[in-house]
Amino acid sequence: MELNLSSVNLQVGEVESDVFRYSELYIPDNLELANYGKLFLALEIDEGVFEAEQLAEIILGTLHQNLYRNLEEDPYNSFENALQDINEKLGEFAKHKGDLWVGHINAVIGFLATNMLHLTQVGESQAFLLRNNKLNNISEGLAPEQDELSAENNFLNISSGPLAEGDILIFSSGDLLSAISEEALINGLVTADLSNEESVARNIQTLDSLQLLIAEVKELKTAELAPEIEADASVEQDELLEEEIKELEEVTSFEDLSEPNFWQKILLGFETIVLSPLKNRKLSDEARLKDKLDKLADRHRTTGKKSKATNTYEIFKENTSKSLQKLFSGRRQFMTARPRTNSRLVLAVSAFIILAVLIMWYWNFSAGRAERAQFDQLLQEISEERSMAETRAIYDIEGAKRLLIQVQNKIIQLKESEMAEYKAIGEAEQLKLQSLLDRVDNVYREAVPEIAFDLATKRADVEARGFVSSGSSLYAFDKNAIYRLILDEVNMRTVTVSGAENFDIKDSAFLTQEGGIVMYTSDNQLIKYKDDNFTLTELPQGGFKNAIAIDDYDRRKMLYFLDPSENEIWRYSPENDQYGEPSKKNIGLDLSQAVDFGIDGAIYILNADGKVSKIYGDEQTPFEITGLIQALDSPRKIFVDQDEASGLVYILDQNNQRVVVTGKGGVYKAQYVFEKIDNLIDLYANYDENILYVLSSDGKVYKTELRP
Repeated sequence: MELNLSSVNLQVGEVESDVFRYSELYIPDNLELANYGKLFLALEIDEGVFEAEQLAEIILGTLHQNLYRNLEEDPYNSFENALQDINEKLGEFAKHKGDLWVGHINAVIGFLATNMLHLTQVGESQAFLLRNNKLNNISEGLAPEQDELSAENNFLNISSGPLAEGDILIFSSGDLLSAISEEALINGLVTADLSNEESVARNIQTLDSLQLLIAEVKELKTAELAPEIEADASVEQDELLEEEIKELEEVTSFEDLSEPNFWQKILLGFETIVLSPLKNRKLSDEARLKDKLDKLADRHRTTGKKSKATNTYEIFKENTSKSLQKLFSGRRQFMTARPRTNSRLVLAVSAFIILAVLIMWYWNFSAGRAERAQFDQLLQEISEERSMAETRAIYDIEGAKRLLIQVQNKIIQLKESEMAEYKAIGEAEQLKLQSLLDRVDNVYREAVPEIAFDLATKRADVEARGFVSSGSSLYAFDKNAIYRLILDEVNMRTVTVSGAENFDIKDSAFLTQEGGIVMYTSDNQLIKYKDDNFTLTELPQGGFKNAIAIDDYDRRKMLYFLDPSENEIWRYSPENDQYGEPSKKNIGLDLSQAVDFGIDGAIYILNADGKVSKIYGDEQTPFEITGLIQALDSPRKIFVDQDEASGLVYILDQNNQRVVVTGKGGVYKAQYVFEKIDNLIDLYANYDENILYVLSSDGKVYKTELRP
């Protein structure tokens, strides 16, 4: 049966902006999918449900995804499975977002397969059938009872029934007959043009605001079958053809034409490899007979009559050697004549070689077919799981990411295929996945980041080492110069103390309490830069400790040295530009792999393996990076803002060309990827300007907007 429908979607009554309402008749563009089933839906989510759009997306997304997943499945089963999946996803949603919305969803959903309508309902939504001017509530009794209703039990019951020509379906988001009388509704439907929204809106005036889907069955017709060939008209031709069949081997059984079996594929391969080059020659007697057999088989398949010609290939499978002998007999003029005494030997050898070639071809054919089937199954799974991840991301980001990682592993299998077409498909699927994963995982790719400053404009052989911020100004430094970065200008000062310039600066820090910038050199000296002057700091007794990085704690007058060589963090308290003996800050942690550190009251130590240790007071505080799909590969720098409770930690992952952002406990937040810059060495987040700056070793300072 084939149904033709005309429909309208409209909102009646006064519009209420704070109530979510939606209706649709979904007919897929793909003809095969459309013939499988059509989706009807009217949905209303009560006022005050903040998650309304997310709930609607779960319901709609799951229906569209599941109903057409397997066209071999009975449509009723597909509908039932889709509803079960909706219930499960709503249950998962409640675990993460709470279940205050339970009891506030009103939905009626129908799935029309051929002429059979399957229906379910929850809440006050309704579905009516108008047939012969009589209105029936066909959704009555489908909604779960109050004691049955829960987050995972919204759609529990299904009813089914056939439609007929002239039927009118009304799907309402709420209680329709409390907003309009039955008589007024029937009169309005009968007199309206149900393909015209304005006409329907004029005829159906309701007291309450409702979303309506109205569909009319315009035609109900049986799909036309292929025209049959009268058996009697062809009996004489059949008899003539069957006489000629007797020239071939006797056939003992016949089957319906279906998937070619082994022998059929051998013959197909034989035709492809051996006979194709001869296609322009006159057909042989056997070929002409095969053509007649095909015609006879086609005729009998059309009329339903069984015949010896039901499967042409079966004729040849019984005796391959005899068939080959006929094909290579004297009637084939392309064979070079041989002495009669060797003809059988030549024929046997030829048959053996050809058979061996065809068997090899068949094995390759079968192997290739199996591999294609495997990859086609992978593609279907990739599509389904990607769609599931999109839906899950609404309420469960980590669950969505886990699904997408599964998809990633399947795409890798495609990309590793030896079949070029599946390699190409794998690459295309990778791009789709990457786009979705970036969206779910807050990945911001800076394909062409803006260059804010270029130190090379001041020194051609610049070898940048890092950033240092004075709070109001941002500086960069190299081995013996400091660069002030202000507006769009770079102001350079060479580090000069008593005429000497041959310094090698390793790191730098801003002294918040005292003012000025200190630079730590490779020979363990401190140079202070203040009021545009450079001065060498007096060495404490025994000199400054060895360090790979220094940092200032802006709330106290202290300067910290990170010293992996002695497994220590040294803390200096300067007085009048003089430094005494340092105290030890490490609490027994292994600092041998430390590469950098940052301070906000707690001390965050970045290690070469990507782990971060956190010390607060005299105790280690938990810090574990979680939620990051691709682990840190080559961490180089760490930047910690000064908000101890809800601030952020920024980590430069050099080889992956990115800056990873976490919370103060290590929970992943976002990442900025600079795909075309492979020599990043430092970063700085400027909250006043809402800009993230990154520095490359060749002196270029790139900037990008900080995202929330």
